[in-house]
Amino acid sequence: AFDDTGWGQQITQSGLQLWLKADTLDLDDGGAVTSWPDSSGNGRNFTQGTSSKQPSYVASESDFNNKPAVRFDGGDKLELAFDANLNSNEFTIFFVGAVNNDNNANQLGYESRSSSPVTRSGFNLYADMTGSNNQWEFWAGANSSWKALKTDTGSITVNTPNIITMQISGGDGAGAAATQLLRVDGVQVGTQSANFYKSTSDAQNIGTLNTSSAPFIGEIAEILHYNRALSAFEMLQVEGYL
Repeated sequence: AFDDTGWGQQITQSGLQLWLKADTLDLDDGGAVTSWPDSSGNGRNFTQGTSSKQPSYVASESDFNNKPAVRFDGGDKLELAFDANLNSNEFTIFFVGAVNNDNNANQLGYESRSSSPVTRSGFNLYADMTGSNNQWEFWAGANSSWKALKTDTGSITVNTPNIITMQISGGDGAGAAATQLLRVDGVQVGTQSANFYKSTSDAQNIGTLNTSSAPFIGEIAEILHYNRALSAFEMLQVEGYL
């Protein structure tokens, strides 16, 4: 017997620090996700010990081509203690998720942000459902403010998954000029210059910002986090796999 998952798909392993895949969860449909194991081999499992905050496993989600997903109901969160390998000077992150409730609020997908070493450090991905925005937003810490790249207004369709690609390249993680990039479903949304500061403290979260704010209401199928800036070709490879 052998596992043919991903047969024929080639994605780079160089710099891969985290790989969360819903199809690796060995749970019954509707089961509580107490730990989402890291498939990168680095053991960075995201966990939740409080039962009321545990997301649920969906064995076959029609919105994701009947593949598995992890469902967050607006009060769920998975977290990992601060890890410097997920807070590097450069990074490329892939996030596959869908919002299933337009609650007129920000919804946090994935973050590692803190007030160390400066007030606005690290990064986060929001589904901004406030007003008529309905757009994905990639925020990068820039000292006293955030630098945000955003998709077009109305670009999030409820119950429709997107592949979000976020990247910081160049810079030194301590305020030097870097390039911030955002892509959606393999199409580049934009780039901009950002004096990026990486976070140096605090836990990393999926589904809720910090303790309980900006809860995510929807499903997440996969997250890949590299500690380097992937080339355009490498990003296309990963997006093609997803």
